[in-house]
Amino acid sequence: MLATFFMVTSTLLHVIAPSAPANANLLPNPSPAALQAPLSGKELKARFETLDSADKHDDVVKLFRDNPNGVMFLIDSYLEGSLGLFEKEGNAKAADIKAMHERALRGAKAASQAFMSPDIYDYTSSFVGWSDDQKKQFRVGQRECRASSNAFKEKKYDEAVTHAQAGLDAAWPLGDWWGTAMAMSALGRAHGGLGKHEEALKSISTARILYHGLALHRSANGLDLQMAPILMQLGRLPRATVTIERGLMNADRYNDARSKLKFLELRADLEELEGKSDAATKTRAEAEALKAKQQKKK
Repeated sequence: MLATFFMVTSTLLHVIAPSAPANANLLPNPSPAALQAPLSGKELKARFETLDSADKHDDVVKLFRDNPNGVMFLIDSYLEGSLGLFEKEGNAKAADIKAMHERALRGAKAASQAFMSPDIYDYTSSFVGWSDDQKKQFRVGQRECRASSNAFKEKKYDEAVTHAQAGLDAAWPLGDWWGTAMAMSALGRAHGGLGKHEEALKSISTARILYHGLALHRSANGLDLQMAPILMQLGRLPRATVTIERGLMNADRYNDARSKLKFLELRADLEELEGKSDAATKTRAEAEALKAKQQKKK
């Protein structure tokens, strides 16, 4: 789903810097160097291809562990690239397509080890096995997610729900977990626009789990930011507390000041809701100090 990912995710997700997986404390720790200076997408691709060509699987696992936020985009570049080549050339480039599939599968296997999650490998194996009709179904799912996003922007929430559901119906049976997460996220936003908070929470929290499994930690963290106010609105304060704590932990772990500021503001709102005025005042002061620090860096 690489081609449409940034078109479908909400504005909120675009402004959040890369962050950690939801259960980051359970994962092998990236090296300090990786946290300070993660590789760019181009650098990650070059490093991966060098190691993969040399059959250095264990080194690829470490590479991915140290650069988690770019791994799904890297693997999907081979998948989307192979599909684009098929759509343009048909079976004339079958050997090239096979090579891209095999490289994607090797990368996905390493990712499943790096993140202790089978989801990227499952998504990749699903993708490379699609029939011609299923490839078309995949594209339908992408179009429906784009249509849902556009309808949401126009505040046509019922229409956004319809398109998101169609995207979900296309993606889920294919094992297209990225597309499923995108559709679930779009469905949650649309239900939120309609004031259906329970339905919004169900879809958004499911999308967060899927994004986490795909090592799309930026997106997972963005959905935590969407979940927390919904949980407060529904009176589910313990879960809101844990969601915010998770977000703050991830922000600290990956030096993500922008999302930390947003989670601090949410924590202050939650503390006010719980009648903890002194704690809320302290949290807001922490948020203001962080904001001032960030402004000085500009």
